[in-house]
Amino acid sequence: DDLYPTTELPIVRGLRGETAYTDDIEVDAGDRRIPLEVHTLPVFNSQGQVLYAINTFQDISERRQAERLRANYQQELEHQVAQQTASLAASEATKQALINAIPDLLMRLGRDGRPREIYNLQALNWIGDQAEIYNIPMYVNLPLAIAQERQRCVEEALAHGTIQQHEYELSYGGQTFYEEARIIPVTQDEVLVVIRDISDRHKVDRLKDEFISIVSHELRTPLTAIRGALGILESGVLHNRPHKARQMMAMVLSNTERLIRLVNDILHLERLTSGRVDLTLEPYPVADLLAVKVNAQLQGYMPLRGSTTRSSPLSPARKPNENEAFFIKRMAGDDSNAGNWPAALPGFRETALRYYDAMDALAQALLPLYA
Repeated sequence: DDLYPTTELPIVRGLRGETAYTDDIEVDAGDRRIPLEVHTLPVFNSQGQVLYAINTFQDISERRQAERLRANYQQELEHQVAQQTASLAASEATKQALINAIPDLLMRLGRDGRPREIYNLQALNWIGDQAEIYNIPMYVNLPLAIAQERQRCVEEALAHGTIQQHEYELSYGGQTFYEEARIIPVTQDEVLVVIRDISDRHKVDRLKDEFISIVSHELRTPLTAIRGALGILESGVLHNRPHKARQMMAMVLSNTERLIRLVNDILHLERLTSGRVDLTLEPYPVADLLAVKVNAQLQGYMPLRGSTTRSSPLSPARKPNENEAFFIKRMAGDDSNAGNWPAALPGFRETALRYYDAMDALAQALLPLYA
């Protein structure tokens, strides 16, 4: 809004003999301002004196508008670039955070078997020289059988565009690992390989199989005894021997109760693992538990002594309650089959009597310790 300095006006400079140019002059036309571009050329006589100056004026309003638009566009472009850069940085940070949260090794693998990019290398025990990861095919570091299957899965994924899965056992550093590899096609010449350590899952599966095997055995044993006893009773062999028939029914009842305890144990285990049971710890006399255990152990062998009334020297015989039975079973094993062993086996009677006497002696020896 300041007046242009008179001495710097192009026409004044031209009269001083200077060739001048400027485009920062504006003329106030009342309703608007007109930006001008001015060229000044002095004209001299033969003595070198300035006769006059030629001035040309050009309205550069459109140029000024275009320059303002370009400046605004440039500013907006820089702003958008800054926003995109920040967005990309945030996206990269988010991607990296997601990758770090995944317990898997991620690998972009080319058709030639060479890794192009690897994430979470620490998720697995990498076999081979890590310094040469990108320089050699991945198959070189794997055992031959696993490498051949991995290569087949990669070729199958690229050929048909389908996800391939491969589980295998790997021994490294004196330890055995179990891994699962998923091969996902990305382009015609590249797949994404996702490798996860499934050793814990494999261990759980093995424990589950063992659990099923044990439970199957525990179920089969009493069921076989029940089936045998009921078969004998149904045949009528013991029709005139009520005492033996009652023994058979007692065995059926005992094994039925054993089945119920087994089912209850499984239910207790499920409730414990699901956190639906609050455990309350309280003291309990060891002598009482020992007495109940010894009594239960001796009952199966008393008929061999010709008596059904003898009890343990620790305490009067009684049936253990639910908590006592649960604890005793885990303390010394389930010997509920002891009384069902066939006495007709060679040497059984003598062995059982020795066991009875040993249990009796053990009870006498332990009594002072827990009295």
